This record gives sequence, C-alpha cells and structure tokens, in this order.
Amino acid sequence: MPELLQLDEEWVELIVQAKEIGLNVEEIREFLQANTNKKEII
Repeated sequence: MPELLQLDEEWVELIVQAKEIGLNVEEIREFLQANTNKKEII
C-alpha cells in the first residue's frame, strides 16, 4: 500500500491560486526554481 503524503495546506493554496490566474505547471516550477536560492536580507 502506498504511503500517504502530508501536504502543506499553504503550498497547496498557492499552487491553486497560480493555476487560477493561468500559470501552468512548468511556469510554477520555473518560478520556484529561480527563487529557491535567493535570500532576502531584512
């Protein structure tokens, strides 16, 4: 039997919103990869 994955509800909501504004999966993936290594200094 496959293991159940626990998804972060905030991430799921962000993905749903991105798709609602017309972004496709590849555009979401590219955005996340481009911004993964950036750190914001406050």
